[in-house]
Amino acid sequence: MSEAGLQAQIIYVEKFDGKIDQADVAKQEAEARSRLEFGSGGGGIGIAAILVLFAALIALWFYFGGGALLAADTSDKPKVARQLPDGWADTAADLSGNSSLREIAAMADRRAALVRLLRLCLLRAAEVTQTGFRRSDTEREAFRRLPDRWDGIGYLKRLLVAAELAHYGGRPVREDDFMTLIDGARGILPRQAGGNV
Repeated sequence: MSEAGLQAQIIYVEKFDGKIDQADVAKQEAEARSRLEFGSGGGGIGIAAILVLFAALIALWFYFGGGALLAADTSDKPKVARQLPDGWADTAADLSGNSSLREIAAMADRRAALVRLLRLCLLRAAEVTQTGFRRSDTEREAFRRLPDRWDGIGYLKRLLVAAELAHYGGRPVREDDFMTLIDGARGILPRQAGGNV
């Protein structure tokens, strides 16, 4: 016996078939582990597939709205809500400067004037708060999409109730209430849409 001592490796056999394999057991175990972890040498392909999937998800996020957060606003023109509810196109034209509060105040049909004023203010609110409307939205549904903490939300709520009572409820519009609502819209609408007339 040498000074280094005796070294031995003990191997337990679970099933004995009559053959004793003298191969390096540690090497066999390492090879078995690598096959389990990377699946027959396809580990690089699996990692590449995950990276491609991740990149595709990021691209979809940017395509469907995430990129809007990073886009710079270079236009001085007022923007209209990205998607207009059905029947609001004429009101959107008002927001671009083709109409004014004076024209709405001059409308003989006060019920129609309140609805037009409400839609004009809702579109302006959507522009300012970067809120999108759906094509099927009613005025009330469009109002619900706006952020609760926006400064003009209290006025818009009063205008919405007044327009609904007049247009759908058939309630007559009192002239002093109408002019108060017209005055309140000056704080929301841009100058070119009649906000400061």
